[in-house]
Amino acid sequence: MDPIVDSILSGTAKKSPKLYEVLGCTKDASGEQIVAEYRARVRNLHPDKTGFENEEFVKTKLAYETLSDPGTRKIYDLWLDSPLPITFNEFSANQEAIRQSMHWAMAPKTPMVEGIQENPSTAPPMTKWKDQDRYESESVRKFRDYAV
Repeated sequence: MDPIVDSILSGTAKKSPKLYEVLGCTKDASGEQIVAEYRARVRNLHPDKTGFENEEFVKTKLAYETLSDPGTRKIYDLWLDSPLPITFNEFSANQEAIRQSMHWAMAPKTPMVEGIQENPSTAPPMTKWKDQDRYESESVRKFRDYAV
């Protein structure tokens, strides 16, 4: 089989959150935390202080530019969670095509019908047949009442 397909199916294409690690924060850090961590790290690395632009300063600056913008950060988080073994630059350049072709692979985060409970264990018990072999549930009731 193809090595790319194998890595996707086996789940070995997981990436480490390198930009978060450069700034020393976690994936669920707030925007204020990212700014604070960037400022704390860049203080001693800035070219004005050292006289030259070192590699660590460039990495820190790239991490800050990516994670401080909410749109770019969202794309970066999607890339981290995606099983595709491609770089972040490839992912962000082809993000729309990837989203269109991979939308089926990710579970929806919101219920498709408004008002239906997601967790079946908390749903009220429903009788399958009632009223002369008529199926009853909350979604069927909403459908009959033109609420859906």
